[in-house]
Amino acid sequence: MSHHASKVAAVLPDDVSTDIIYPGRFMATVLPSETPQYAFADNTELNTRLKNKLAPPDSVIVAG
Repeated sequence: MSHHASKVAAVLPDDVSTDIIYPGRFMATVLPSETPQYAFADNTELNTRLKNKLAPPDSVIVAG
C-alpha cells in the first residue's frame, strides 16, 4: 500500500535559477546557521512561511 500526500507551498516559475532560491547579495553570508533565513528572500510569502516554520520540515520544493 502506498501513501500519497500533497500540498502546494508556492508556485514557482519555470527555469528557477539559484538567484531565486538564494539571492546573490547574500553570498557573503557563510555561516550555515544564517543562510536558511535568506532562502527565497525575494519571494516574501514563501520566505515568511519558511522562517515561521509554517512549511513542514520534511517539505520538498519542486520547481521547473
